[in-house]
Amino acid sequence: MKFVVDNDLPCFINTNATLFSNIIAGMLKENRATVQTSPDSGSAEVFRNIKGVDLHMKVWENIREYCTINPEKFIVKYVVMPENWQIDEFISFAENCVNAGVRNVVIMPELTSFWQSQNYIAQIDKMLELHSIVSNKGISVNIPTENFFNDTQKNYLDFRCGEHNRQIQNLSSQLEQSRKQISGLHQELDSVLRSRSWRFTKLIRDVRLMLTNR
Repeated sequence: MKFVVDNDLPCFINTNATLFSNIIAGMLKENRATVQTSPDSGSAEVFRNIKGVDLHMKVWENIREYCTINPEKFIVKYVVMPENWQIDEFISFAENCVNAGVRNVVIMPELTSFWQSQNYIAQIDKMLELHSIVSNKGISVNIPTENFFNDTQKNYLDFRCGEHNRQIQNLSSQLEQSRKQISGLHQELDSVLRSRSWRFTKLIRDVRLMLTNR
């Protein structure tokens, strides 16, 4: 690290973020480093089960500090595995990211089981589920496949992404139809209100005229 700093070299730093580093903070401030940490959890309990230490809150406090300095150069990674792929965990993780000001998230499978197990489908489905939850918070999400996914796994990921995109298109189409229907109802309501307003105004004018004639 000292060599990199002394020679003004750009670098990619992986940190567990259990301790706040002034050196890392300085490199972020000067835009000379991309920094990545991997809490792999949303709750303190799952963090402790996976990492073996009770530092969940401390890690997220440090993530918040780093993101305050340079959020564009800070990445939070989530390694998906059976121990942390519950929906509540995904939601908590996304909320932690929002609260910490995280702008960039990387999602990866736990590679040992991913490469050795035939059950890669479950892992990919869970990754896409997490992707949806986090991206809906307005956070940029990336699932890197190069050097990690074989061709079969890439094809399945592409297939699932295609399904997801088609679902979004269908929902967008339904939403647009609903908007048109609502717009038509508004126009119809305006027309009725204008008609009734004109009739009411005419009634008041006729009553006034009748009282004047008396």
